[in-house]
Amino acid sequence: QVSLYDSERTDLITRGPSGELINQGRGRSYGAELLATYRGDRLFGWLSTTLAHSTRQDTPTSPSRLFDYDQTLDLVAAATYKTKSGKWQFGGKFTFKSGQPYTPILGAIYDSDADTYYRINGEVNSERLAAHHQLDVRIDRIWTFDSWKLSAFLDVQNVYMNTETISYQNNFDYSEQAN
Repeated sequence: QVSLYDSERTDLITRGPSGELINQGRGRSYGAELLATYRGDRLFGWLSTTLAHSTRQDTPTSPSRLFDYDQTLDLVAAATYKTKSGKWQFGGKFTFKSGQPYTPILGAIYDSDADTYYRINGEVNSERLAAHHQLDVRIDRIWTFDSWKLSAFLDVQNVYMNTETISYQNNFDYSEQAN
């Protein structure tokens, strides 16, 4: 299956010059999705991928920028194998996704009167968090009785423990950043 889409948005909520909420934003999302499946006697698998791009413009005169949750690539491959007896089932899923956009911090200015640092932001959503990938595996055992079945499973998610960066945290003066 292949799907293509292009979506235009108008009257998105944004903040006006004095902080009030106004409906002047515009946005556009477009992309392609692919889903391929295979079903055999004992093997089932699927591959899904999405390529997408989402931008927004907060006011008619402001520059276009990435949406906060824009994700350009999402790839999932999964497979399950059943033994001939049907008592055991083995499966796995691999996921890869691009990182979300974020606004970088370029530095900070120290205010000695308030004894605090004020950050200096870069362009809104001009950089991306690191991409993430992980592997999940599962083993099922099925026992069949006269009038009922019992199933037990072991499901291990993120087998190789790859950490996902969901945001960055900065120290007090914005000179260091950590996942």
